[in-house]
Amino acid sequence: VLFYTRLISDLVGRLATLVLPLRSSRVLVGLSIVRLGFVPLFFLYISTSTIPKNDLAATLGVLLNAYSSGYISTTAYQIAPSLLTPEERDNQTANQASIINVCFAAAVF
Repeated sequence: VLFYTRLISDLVGRLATLVLPLRSSRVLVGLSIVRLGFVPLFFLYISTSTIPKNDLAATLGVLLNAYSSGYISTTAYQIAPSLLTPEERDNQTANQASIINVCFAAAVF
């Protein structure tokens, strides 16, 4: 159940960027910091018995973590090109083309 919850939530998070697009890199950084807060909470949930164990809570935690992961990573890819100057975009396009050619050539061998 947790595996499919993670897969579906990540996919829904990626698709949510079409409905709720972010344009601010500051908001994206803020969401990333909030998401980082899940990590110690998750380890605390696993390692101690002070927090009652609940299957629904664990599934909800995985759902929120995967959804935010898909949303944040896709938003980062959408915002990143707008942060470059036109010269940087041209340089990066050439670099990407070179890297792709090297990878294709290496894949042949």
